[in-house]
Amino acid sequence: MEPSGCVPREMRLGAGTTYRSDMGLVFRSPKTQETCLMFALSDIDGTLNNEHVSESERIHTIGPACEAIDALQSYGVLVGICTARANGEAEMYARAVRARGFVISENGACTSSPGGTPVTIGDMREIRECVAAIETALGRSVVSTLDLTALESRWRGQVMARRERSGVDNPAQEDDLGHSTLEELRISAARVASAYLSGLAPAEREVVSSIARAHGFRPFGDLLHLINRRADKGVALDALCERLLGEELLVSDASGARMNVRLDRVTPIVFGNGENDLPLFASAIERGGYGVLVADPVEAHGFHFDLRAQPPHPHTLITHGAPFGHGIKAAVPELVSRVRDRYGILLAAQ
Repeated sequence: MEPSGCVPREMRLGAGTTYRSDMGLVFRSPKTQETCLMFALSDIDGTLNNEHVSESERIHTIGPACEAIDALQSYGVLVGICTARANGEAEMYARAVRARGFVISENGACTSSPGGTPVTIGDMREIRECVAAIETALGRSVVSTLDLTALESRWRGQVMARRERSGVDNPAQEDDLGHSTLEELRISAARVASAYLSGLAPAEREVVSSIARAHGFRPFGDLLHLINRRADKGVALDALCERLLGEELLVSDASGARMNVRLDRVTPIVFGNGENDLPLFASAIERGGYGVLVADPVEAHGFHFDLRAQPPHPHTLITHGAPFGHGIKAAVPELVSRVRDRYGILLAAQ
């Protein structure tokens, strides 16, 4: 029995009513009787944008994603980024699509709250030791994001080679190489808990991968992205949700009245299109949230990986025929319906 005049903290929220917070939408479900926080995270390449055009053009393909993000955030569901890109690139895209939520970058090695300090899995000292061991084994230096001078030199060489092959003598064509300016290259290289290696011969890749694994890193992707073996997008989301559970949040209702509430559940909504997004889907869905696999019309069978060999979580929402930002936009009405059915909450714009 509560002392006279005291109201249990969790009872301050009206069941079925939504509230706003700096972290996302907060509600007390009349069905589960839990106080929940709901936010969203989106992959970048092939999810927010069309990754089949040059880097400089990708930013111009985010219109449908912006519309979907605006819709979710109008409901109070703040949208953030979850990507293998560097933290600076993730924040650039977040600003471009007007996303105001959490940022997970470097394939889960780095996580930051809105306006907060990044939390990392591993650190750059470990990365440098690993790269030094690789260079010793190969008997030569490797081009990596640890050495910006070498990276810029390689980039300029690629620019000249592309110009010679195409016969184009226009600096604007440098965009086709993936970085329209050196500043973008520097932002991409500014990693806090991982590194990319480039220029490896096919015969060197297995040697490098073996050394990386021995040092506790997991090689990932065509450019050989070195990530701490404990890091992936799902692990990062799990850690974020666990930090939030039991926390007190300051929320406000439609009238502007404010109160503190304690969280019982975190229910993320996540959007992605690749194999490395599968742990993200599983984490979100198993927590009572939602995973959306966005289609890709260019890839075989419409996806980046074989869904039969690597099936996503069975409750994943798949946007067959709706790629990139169009897929995110198409998923929003279905997500609204699923939240209503599961939690008894009607998402409405304010």
